[in-house]
Amino acid sequence: MSSPSTPTKQKIWIFCGIRDCHVLERAIRGIQDSNEVKITEEVESSRLETKAEVMERLGGESRAPPPAPMKKKSTSRLSLREREEQKRTSSEKKKKEEEPQGALVYEMGGQLSPLTDPHYEAKDPRSAMEQLFTDVEPIGKGNFGEVYRGKYKGDKGKWYAIKKSLTTDSGKAVKEVKGFQQIPPNKYILEYVSGWLDRGLVYIQTELCDMSLLAYCRNGLEEDEIWKILVQIVLGLRHLHTSGFCHNDLKPDNILVKDTVIKIADFGLVSRVNEEWCAGDEGDSRYLAPEVFSQKVFTTAGDVFAAGMSLLEITTGLHMPPQGDVRNILIGGRTPSRFFHGRSRDLREIIESMIRKNPEARPSAWELLEHPIVKKKVEISGDHPVTPATSREFKNYRQRCKKSRMARTPPQFQYETPRRVRKVRQEEEKENVDSKVCRLEMNWDFLRL
Repeated sequence: MSSPSTPTKQKIWIFCGIRDCHVLERAIRGIQDSNEVKITEEVESSRLETKAEVMERLGGESRAPPPAPMKKKSTSRLSLREREEQKRTSSEKKKKEEEPQGALVYEMGGQLSPLTDPHYEAKDPRSAMEQLFTDVEPIGKGNFGEVYRGKYKGDKGKWYAIKKSLTTDSGKAVKEVKGFQQIPPNKYILEYVSGWLDRGLVYIQTELCDMSLLAYCRNGLEEDEIWKILVQIVLGLRHLHTSGFCHNDLKPDNILVKDTVIKIADFGLVSRVNEEWCAGDEGDSRYLAPEVFSQKVFTTAGDVFAAGMSLLEITTGLHMPPQGDVRNILIGGRTPSRFFHGRSRDLREIIESMIRKNPEARPSAWELLEHPIVKKKVEISGDHPVTPATSREFKNYRQRCKKSRMARTPPQFQYETPRRVRKVRQEEEKENVDSKVCRLEMNWDFLRL
């Protein structure tokens, strides 16, 4: 899917009598094969397990199944762009070692400048995090970094999250900083505050959230809550995709919850839409779209797939297989009905449409927002698919763009003026009138014959 879809008046979701739910219009031809799913359900049901069933089989939490294995980057498969990036980072590292200095702040575009703060002293042997924050304590650890929370001394003791890279070879952390800086602010994107380099380690300061989506769903959720989560994830993806970015590592661990509001986080693998795929850049294999390896390109359809797998996990409680025939059962839309017990047909259909093997058969973020149930919940929440930016957000974004020499206006800001809204509506009305006239002419020609 080369570019994000735009909203139109065309009917995207239609009610299917065979499945008794709304289905994607362009996928209606494959509905007749649904009887084959029922035949093989009993066989495939025995091959899939929920997390609770895995725990029971292994004998308690102490013997929980290990996470998906991390892929090692093969140096022989590195692209020219990645090799040049390695050379540049190594040369920068040597310069920093030769010229010892205090913490450096990442400006827009990746430039480094000395950290200036009333509570920071470069000659102090303590790290910048220890000087700027009080009550610092660890709250999580991943493969690439540790996450702390602390009160910032200069903001009336407000709590923040601080992510610290584990090693000095922190290309992923630097990429995450650049991604945060380039993506315009949004309610469903983790709020970025600052990023700095201190003694070879990268620190990223963001808003503090309550927990991850995986922890939030540990004890199960009602269907209404799942729909709300689905809507917020899709709204966050719509913002990312209309801004020209792909997340590439969406999963329940990288989706945070703050006061029941979903926040998409961890932009260490963020890229431009349709950017070339490099060995080692892929995310968690349990949520990775099958075409990433075959096409070697990051697309918005891949993010939709990862979101669908995440929603499937929190809806059914399934233990997500990283690979093999069991994973193919899920991708093929053949998840047995017993895992969707108590869930509506519409919820099951929309999730399975997001994880179809063919990326062209998956709905885009815009198309998901046109689903009747999703559309209704968006209207209730007050989040319009094209949420106008506040004047403050727009001003801050324009200032950052000017610094980074980016002379373009992101799509979500193009709908801010009433004139723009009227123009879009007029164009849509004109298209509807033209289509009606065309149908009348065709009917008249038929009658004449």
